[in-house]
Amino acid sequence: MVQNRTIPPPTKDSYEIIQNENEDRISTGEIEQVKTAMKQTQLNLLNRKNQHSIKNSNEVKEFKSSSYPNPFNPSTKINFYLPQNDAVTIEIYNELGAKIKTLVSTSFNLGEHSVDFNGSNLSSGIYYYKISTGLSGTQINKMILVK
Repeated sequence: MVQNRTIPPPTKDSYEIIQNENEDRISTGEIEQVKTAMKQTQLNLLNRKNQHSIKNSNEVKEFKSSSYPNPFNPSTKINFYLPQNDAVTIEIYNELGAKIKTLVSTSFNLGEHSVDFNGSNLSSGIYYYKISTGLSGTQINKMILVK
């Protein structure tokens, strides 16, 4: 026999969830925590897809970079994320460590950026790009040119 029950409408302080015959209450604060966690998970998935990492104010501030495609022929994009406005220098080095080219040396705003690198005048091999920033540090990553 099914009982008729009156379910009070949710208030601004709580939502009501009914599972079988048991009642559980979840506070608005808990719902907001879940929403925040879901948004953070979505951001993390997006960041993995784009190979970037967005840092919130509670985490260590650092920048991330990647190149795509890698291996490449004859050009690739060097993508990077800056947690703050910063001066950026991107330099290309060969396998022996000799500097081949300075791609950029300028200031960039906070956020995601992309710089094209064309290796059509270079021979196949391993190359490195070094991204140096005034405030966020330096990263060196490997690229492979295949002709």
